[in-house]
Amino acid sequence: MPGTLVIGYGGYGCSCARAYSEKYDSPVLLMDYRSFSEEEYTLNQDCLELTEDINLNAGRLRDVLSDYSQILLLSPLGGASFEAAHTLISECARDLDKAMVSLCTIPYTFESERREKALQTLATLPESVDNLFVIDLQRTIRDEAITENFSEFLAGTEGKIADLVHILADLLEKMPFFSYCSSPSYTIAVGKGTHYQDAISDALAHTYFEVPPSCGKIIAFTDMQVSDFDRDQASTTLAARGNAMPEHVGKSGLGGDTVLLFMPISCRRPL
Repeated sequence: MPGTLVIGYGGYGCSCARAYSEKYDSPVLLMDYRSFSEEEYTLNQDCLELTEDINLNAGRLRDVLSDYSQILLLSPLGGASFEAAHTLISECARDLDKAMVSLCTIPYTFESERREKALQTLATLPESVDNLFVIDLQRTIRDEAITENFSEFLAGTEGKIADLVHILADLLEKMPFFSYCSSPSYTIAVGKGTHYQDAISDALAHTYFEVPPSCGKIIAFTDMQVSDFDRDQASTTLAARGNAMPEHVGKSGLGGDTVLLFMPISCRRPL
């Protein structure tokens, strides 16, 4: 049986899932309450046009999900039909005894109405999935700024999300990873530096959702060679925040100067 199926829901979710499929040559299912164009049906990109008939939607979705062992839902929060679609997918996954992980994005601040709806919706999600990963898109704006070429900016952000989807999909194949998860909800932080300590500090300064001090056990991935001295330095940095030393699980796949952190969060409004 194939492993993880990535489902992209909604306009932004479908765009990111398509970017992931094209970059990593992996199968995805695109779902939305709209009609898909012929160009969107490709070898690796199946499409499911949702209707007002809930039973029909559920039956068609179960047929697809039955071929996979895990589900990774990629979706923006805040859309008008998000809650109905999320409930449909999570119930079908539960009926088929499939593990389900959600990677949900919070809209940018300039999408004020959708962002407000997303923050209201967020608190109810951990109950319906095995693990929830939250990314505030506003926090992905780092060195680059939104320029006049907005389409290029969005494409760059979609590429970042595609890379994170690839990492999560790979981790879903390695189920022991989830035994390290002490919280139902996480955000992600990516940091770079010449040394491990620098990369840890950089990641802590650029989390993709608000992370309170003493957030709990952090799960760390890096391709760096990490010495005992490096670990001690990182431990000192994290202890100052009230955190324990991160659990080192494996390689990040992001390069030798990068640290990837999964940080527990509470599903509340970011400051």
